[in-house]
Amino acid sequence: AWLRDVAAVSAHHIEKQIAPLRLPMWAVLQILSENQNLVVRGLCLFWLLVLGGVLRPGHLQRSRLVKLWTKSLEGLCAANKTRTDGKRRAFGWRAPRFSILNTDLGALAYEFRARAGSISANYFLPDTAPSGSGLAALSWQDKPMGQGKIKKLTDKIMMAVGIPLDNI
Repeated sequence: AWLRDVAAVSAHHIEKQIAPLRLPMWAVLQILSENQNLVVRGLCLFWLLVLGGVLRPGHLQRSRLVKLWTKSLEGLCAANKTRTDGKRRAFGWRAPRFSILNTDLGALAYEFRARAGSISANYFLPDTAPSGSGLAALSWQDKPMGQGKIKKLTDKIMMAVGIPLDNI
């Protein structure tokens, strides 16, 4: 009974669709993907690949880069949740290699992974080190960054460049 009540949706609840990302915000992410701060660069590349590959953030975070094609970047998302009859399968994905401002996001993504020391890891964005350093991180840990931290650091970046969080 408790589970049924928790899962129930209020009769007064009205679903509303989230507003699509505006083109200027996409351009801001692309410009920041070339930032000198490697954490800023990684976070912006993360969101651009989520958008370009039409992926869930959790799927990109469980992915490794496989190949850089002429016009696209290919990745492989590792399997995750188990099912009753076994594991879910891994799946491949592709994202456009070039951004809306014609920057080579594929090359930037590979360069970021090499500099972050996670080129062979089964996740895209490593966690920052030392722990709690945020955007001022000096190195990377050997584990993936959590989704809550990705959101928090992305909010910090947007506030630092003067973009109100309700415009994202």
